[in-house]
Amino acid sequence: MISKRSWPLFVVIALVLMRVEGAEARSPYKMEGSTYTSSKVCAACHGQIYDRWKSSRHALSAENPIFKAAYLEAYKESAGGAKYLCLRCHAPTTIVTRDYELRKEITKEGVTCDFCHTVRKVDLNNSGNPFKIEPGLMKRSTLRRASSPAHQTEYSELHDSSLLCAACHEYRTPDGLPITSTYSEWKNSPYPAEGKQCQYCHFPPLEGNVVLPIIKEAKGKFINEHRLAHSTSDLKKAVKVEIAEVKRIRDRLRVLVKVTNAGSGHMVPTGLPSRKLVLQVDVKTQKNQKKRISEIRESRIYQKVLVSEDGKNLIRDSEIMLKRGRVTIAQDNRLAPRETRNEEFTFFVPSDLDLVVSAQIDYLYRPLVLGETEMRVEMARDEKLSPAF
Repeated sequence: MISKRSWPLFVVIALVLMRVEGAEARSPYKMEGSTYTSSKVCAACHGQIYDRWKSSRHALSAENPIFKAAYLEAYKESAGGAKYLCLRCHAPTTIVTRDYELRKEITKEGVTCDFCHTVRKVDLNNSGNPFKIEPGLMKRSTLRRASSPAHQTEYSELHDSSLLCAACHEYRTPDGLPITSTYSEWKNSPYPAEGKQCQYCHFPPLEGNVVLPIIKEAKGKFINEHRLAHSTSDLKKAVKVEIAEVKRIRDRLRVLVKVTNAGSGHMVPTGLPSRKLVLQVDVKTQKNQKKRISEIRESRIYQKVLVSEDGKNLIRDSEIMLKRGRVTIAQDNRLAPRETRNEEFTFFVPSDLDLVVSAQIDYLYRPLVLGETEMRVEMARDEKLSPAF
């Protein structure tokens, strides 16, 4: 007999079990005890989080066309060896499943829910595989006293720490050259001293419910943003540009521009060195003038440049990740967190013209992308004249 006091808890648990069982009935996946469970099963109870995650870069990390193109190049150049390096982050369940040919559905889920929530530890000294993982029914998160009838739960300090992100967002060559260094860029910034981890910006709290129906600590009104805050609008918050001074001395125009990394906890741009920032300053005459000049443009580029031992700039993602031999950083003038760079430009223009000066900064990335292309070749043709009546 169930007492009246325990009746509400009983109803909640019953509803949760019904929801999980319903998800398994609709899907070929089940809650796995020794390997990874599909995110589609997680969605039965964590639907609001799943809906944010499913369109994120994590969810698409193994399937997006930019990665696919770079991976095919890397796979060919390394005779297949690239799968051990690339997939441990883009399809990390392969660490356990060994599905390096990407045949299983769980592999195609990329950085799937169950992978992150079963990581126990990150050891950056283990360059081959920094993840310490325990796939199964134990799920780790930042909730301290949560419980679930569907799986086991455990509080994890790691999941509220930038170190969790570091396993994939910090990569050095075997001889120690930093290729991607987003974690160490953050670590050397003012943000750690302020208690601002990567999750502070990339997984900010949103209104929502961790679990539906709600149980125990999960009854809070907030979830973490699993879309990752990586959209175009998010990029626009990172950098500010300001024309600080425009000064003319006869036919000489001096322009001082301030560029600030105002909203990013790491270098801008970060990640692979194939990314750039381009600052453009344009000078043109006002529209109402009869005398005109062609638009004049000057630019500054902010980037990390890697050079191979034969003097070649490494620009493709695949060669950046795979190049062996002596590789050096020839240049790194990227913007550090909260850094303001003063850039001065000089233009020679007629002194009797009213001018408009503009400054713009763009994020530039030119990846190789797989896409469908129509091939049309005319095989034969005939033409006849039909005279008028």
